[in-house]
Amino acid sequence: MFRQWIWVGVLVLLIGPPLWAQNQDRAIKRKREQRVALVIGNSQYEHIDTLRNPVNDAQGMARVLRNIGFEVIELFNGNREDMRRAINDFENRIHSNVEVALFYFAGHGQQARDEDYSKNYLVPIDANMIRETEVPDACISANWVLRIMQQREGTRVNLIILDACRNNPFESRSFRSTGRQGVVGLANMSAPSGSVIAYAAAPGQVAWDGDGEHSPYTGSLIKHINTPATIFDVFTKVAKDVRSATQHLNPAKPQEPWFSSNLTEPFSLFKTTENIPHRPIPPSPSREPSTLSLQERAYRKGIIALSQKHYESALEILTQPAEQGYVPAQYQIGKMYYEGGPSILVLKSGIPIELFVSPDYTLAWFWFNKVANGNNREYAPQAQFYLGKMCYEAQGKPKDLIQAHKWFNLAMAGGIEKARSYLEEVEREMTGSQIAEAQRLAREFKKR
Repeated sequence: MFRQWIWVGVLVLLIGPPLWAQNQDRAIKRKREQRVALVIGNSQYEHIDTLRNPVNDAQGMARVLRNIGFEVIELFNGNREDMRRAINDFENRIHSNVEVALFYFAGHGQQARDEDYSKNYLVPIDANMIRETEVPDACISANWVLRIMQQREGTRVNLIILDACRNNPFESRSFRSTGRQGVVGLANMSAPSGSVIAYAAAPGQVAWDGDGEHSPYTGSLIKHINTPATIFDVFTKVAKDVRSATQHLNPAKPQEPWFSSNLTEPFSLFKTTENIPHRPIPPSPSREPSTLSLQERAYRKGIIALSQKHYESALEILTQPAEQGYVPAQYQIGKMYYEGGPSILVLKSGIPIELFVSPDYTLAWFWFNKVANGNNREYAPQAQFYLGKMCYEAQGKPKDLIQAHKWFNLAMAGGIEKARSYLEEVEREMTGSQIAEAQRLAREFKKR
């Protein structure tokens, strides 16, 4: 892949101005692209229990979103009419130059049956329902917000983040006519193409409001959202933090954040900087402890290069320790080929532009397979999870439910909790004999 980049560079130099002009046009277009967010936090409810943190959470999210380039619409302690006006304003601002649209809500949330299935509703501060049938008229439908975002042309990514299932606010009220007493949390919403829907807790589970400045979920999200990682990795880190923070509440079943993603390419909210000057990769072995192996030193240099968006340099640096069997480098190369990534290319004029290197699933499989078949307890289960995804989502090879089940099973046994939901999803598409065969393959793998 690195050689391909070199040849691309030579061709560009030979062809000259027309291609440079095209790249500069792309860079200019990228600068015009915008990010728009609507952030709502409701704490001071008039007819049900107030909440400690939603306004703090919304204010914290608004700050970090502005730091990563979003135009932010804010609403704190909004009634139903306030929320509808804010959503209409949000819709009007999602125009053709908007690349990313994000909706965040913190507060009470409620699922209610509408026709034949449950929908999620966001509770305004003035809501005062007696029966479940009143919920659609008193609250704001999260499905409506998603539909608005999907109907606006031009956005590449739509995100909905709901820290909105902190308890059942109407648990004591008589939803008897529906026979649905005891229903808590939010219902699952499937993400349409180009969307991510994230929940503070799994469908049907209650989230903790928290004793500190923020809820465990939003506090972790604020911490990780502006880091050089894909949105998938951000929400994975958040889930790990939340499970750890809520373990003491229910050791058998801590709070389990949930997200549904249907993105067509890797995506990061990390703040990009088109106008930063090119910086060479700093040679830092002299500052590293003398006890580090040559492989680990090379690995650290590769990670530094990757963090500075020198994708091709990072790949070249990491390849040597990876070929020598250094597992962290093998796993990192697998992720780089799986996700692709941004890379800064400096024009002859000295102007840096940012390009995106497309994923290469064939090479991703090669490196993940090496790690997955090894004995490294930290990285092998993570590589097994990615192999399961690639088998299930037909990335680089035909869809294979039996192999996907095997790899997800092994990853879950190795402590990768997010593999559980994938395993359950795969099993819904499998026959009993297919599941039995996948389980047999997993047992044989463990006996090696």
